[in-house]
Amino acid sequence: MREITVNYIPLHEINRRTENRRGEIIADRYDNRSVNRSNTFRKIRKNKKRKSLPLKLASAFAMVLMSVILGLLVPTKAQAEDSQIYYKYFTSYMVQKGDTLWSIARQNAHEESYKEYINEVKDINHMYTDTIKAGQYIVIPYYSTEYVY
Repeated sequence: MREITVNYIPLHEINRRTENRRGEIIADRYDNRSVNRSNTFRKIRKNKKRKSLPLKLASAFAMVLMSVILGLLVPTKAQAEDSQIYYKYFTSYMVQKGDTLWSIARQNAHEESYKEYINEVKDINHMYTDTIKAGQYIVIPYYSTEYVY
């Protein structure tokens, strides 16, 4: 490892031109030090911008790569093994003795919650309560894999 020695020279002894290690002129020294400072700060800003660009590009590339990988790894509903298509139909149903909206929902609700199914049945039949009576006809939705046209 090379040993670097730093010699501190008082400002009044420095000649008018300041050079870097390679002998390139960095700035002229004037009695007003702001010129040299502004040049130095400008160079620092340029170096920061130059150094941060590869980092920004690398992070953007990493984000895109991670998005693609996660998109491929997470299975979608369409890629499921039993991806049968279910069609929604409506039928008239005569309420039997002992039937409730909950028991009808257990038999016919497909991928929706029972509560959503019951609310749909109530909306279709203009019902305001969950009460149904034996012998009453109600319209209920059901699902089938067969397409009927």
